[in-house]
Amino acid sequence: MSHPTTHGFARSSSDFAARIRPDAGARTWVISTAACAYLAGFWLIAGLSIDAIWQLFLAACWFGDAAISLYRFRGAFKRLAAIRISPVGLQVRRQDGRRIDVRPLTGTTVTRRLAWLRMAGADGFRYQELVLAGRTDPAEWHRLQLAWQLRADGFGHTGAA
Repeated sequence: MSHPTTHGFARSSSDFAARIRPDAGARTWVISTAACAYLAGFWLIAGLSIDAIWQLFLAACWFGDAAISLYRFRGAFKRLAAIRISPVGLQVRRQDGRRIDVRPLTGTTVTRRLAWLRMAGADGFRYQELVLAGRTDPAEWHRLQLAWQLRADGFGHTGAA
């Protein structure tokens, strides 16, 4: 049986990496915030001084975009079981046990208190995860920050959105 902090990834003394498990509270916050932003968009569309038919058209487009985005968030959340971040790369462990190499996408941000990780996988899926320092094992958070800083090719500053 693996040590609780490994989250299914093999560990060795020469392997310096953070292993992050998704936080249900952070995921709920992400989905709730996105839903509120989309609702605010409907309010803004309703306030436009344009014909009702154009408002309806814009609202339908906005609804379609919102539905697709929220569906993708939910799908990515359901697939992702853990994230491995090291100075040499990123990997996700899916719920089905497969490990997928991923690359960071533009918009990935790591600060002292939180990380917003946007990743594109070799499996064709995109993953995103909000990681909060206060809700993550302190040792894993420290490794995440160090691995991010040691990343040779400018982690978070490469890749297309």
